[in-house]
Amino acid sequence: MTNLLGLAKKANKLIKGTPVVLDKLRKKQLSLIILAEDASLNTKKQILSKSDHYGCPTMIIDGIKLNQAIGQTNVKVIGIIDQGFANSIIKKGS
Repeated sequence: MTNLLGLAKKANKLIKGTPVVLDKLRKKQLSLIILAEDASLNTKKQILSKSDHYGCPTMIIDGIKLNQAIGQTNVKVIGIIDQGFANSIIKKGS
């Protein structure tokens, strides 16, 4: 799954950060949300509540793996804006 996240980033099909993810979610432009296990309780509540409301699938993964996969540090929330990438990530993650 982590290699798919790296590919999604290179293909510009990945967004990061709570405000950006929530904005795209409200516009129904997200296919998948990935949340780091070590995100704050407030961030988790906010993302999970909104993703449930808008019907967007959400995965929770290890924060270190998430950051390594996208080559960044301290990222807690990412969104996948391509359905093909989202389907592949969901399939690999389950």
